[in-house]
Amino acid sequence: MIARERRQEYMYIVHSLQSAGANVDVKSTREWTGVHIMRGTDLAESHETGTKQESKKIDPKELLESAAAGKDKSKSDDQKPPVVNEFFPKLEDLESEEKMIKKYSTHLTKEEQQEFIEEVNVILVTATSIEYRAVMGATAPTGGDGKYIKVITKDGSTNFILGKYGRCNVAVIMTEQGPDNTQKVLTSVLDDVKAEYVIAIGICYGAKESKTEELGDKTKLANIIVAKSIVNTEHQRSEEKRNVLPDTYHCGEKLLNLFKHEKVFNFKDKSVKVHVGVLASEFTLHRNEEEKQKILKQVPQALGGEMEANGINRVAVAKKDKFQWIVIKSIVDWGNEDKDKTWQPFGAVSCARFVLKCLKDQPDEGDPLKKTIK
Repeated sequence: MIARERRQEYMYIVHSLQSAGANVDVKSTREWTGVHIMRGTDLAESHETGTKQESKKIDPKELLESAAAGKDKSKSDDQKPPVVNEFFPKLEDLESEEKMIKKYSTHLTKEEQQEFIEEVNVILVTATSIEYRAVMGATAPTGGDGKYIKVITKDGSTNFILGKYGRCNVAVIMTEQGPDNTQKVLTSVLDDVKAEYVIAIGICYGAKESKTEELGDKTKLANIIVAKSIVNTEHQRSEEKRNVLPDTYHCGEKLLNLFKHEKVFNFKDKSVKVHVGVLASEFTLHRNEEEKQKILKQVPQALGGEMEANGINRVAVAKKDKFQWIVIKSIVDWGNEDKDKTWQPFGAVSCARFVLKCLKDQPDEGDPLKKTIK
């Protein structure tokens, strides 16, 4: 009788918590979940009667507190990413005939090439469709007809979009993930577009959600990292019991000066902290905290990691540093087992809008990254 009454009490607790939106799958300090509440009488009864294998007595109070505290934080109102649909166009909209003028380089006259391509001085690099959509949502068409212009590169291997990013004439590209794809696409575009600046915009993983000596405060989801340098963690190795430090590549000084002064970026009623620091770069999609920390062990100052910067640096070296480059990305996960896509749209959009704001907020009129007179 006592067990039956206790079961009814536990069932009432579970249903009450579920109705309130609690996550009854969360584990307590004793590895109990809300499911144990439903089965609690079995455990309690076995403890009291001794007819079944003995187990720990369940404290209803602990279960109640555990399940209540287990409300899924990623879905609670203060942890939900703001909705950014209006800044996040669909790919089919960007490719529609109504919005896109498809100009191919083989069809352009020399004068048209001068008009549309030689004015471009900034290449915006995105790797994924999420990043591309976010950047295109902040890019205005070049002409007065409200249409974008797509250009196929002369070698026919890729394409880019001509647009206005604030006061800058830009070419927007999507490379796919990884340094090799980035190197290939960017090299092709730079053969057509003699840009002096390359800005990679997008999303990344955070190294750790804890205080760092460099930051003095916590990095959190949606925080933006402006890279002052990139550490190539792809080829870490040890030689004769000593560690060989990974190569470090410094981002362009002029670009860093444009973006490093903002400490907080307010977007969609959310305050996003902006950190200036180090990003690790390698072609690895981390989903395990232990493996991630192994890679980052030699780069304790890294605030996060991404996968395209090494490819951009390769192109810069091959072009004998004829352009400056920088990586600016938003933390959308921690590169561990809890990795999901919840924060990706907001992170990509807020990062793209942050770059746009910084380019617009320059004190002088006109393009802040206009071409150098040679």
